[in-house]
Amino acid sequence: MTIGSGGLFLLLLVMLMGIDANYFPTILAVMKQKRAPVVEALGNFARLSRSFMIMTTIFGAIVAVLNLILLLVLDGARRRPVGTAGRRACWPAGCRASSRWWLFTGSSIR
Repeated sequence: MTIGSGGLFLLLLVMLMGIDANYFPTILAVMKQKRAPVVEALGNFARLSRSFMIMTTIFGAIVAVLNLILLLVLDGARRRPVGTAGRRACWPAGCRASSRWWLFTGSSIR
């Protein structure tokens, strides 16, 4: 499926659902006379589905904000200079002047 055919499918789906939405209350009113429990079950399902979607949207937004905060904290920690109090601080990529340069190069020789 290409992007164009997928987009056309979604456009037609939304258009036909909009057309059906106009007649759905009429269909439910006719069905309620013969099968009231089915209509009540469909209404209950729709109400619970809406509340589930609202709850998951709020939860997703909370998780997104927490992820953003954590990534900003981790990025700030990564950009912080490395060094000791008595020496010049340096970035991990250029710490060869430090006595601990081997920590940043992956070398096991001290």
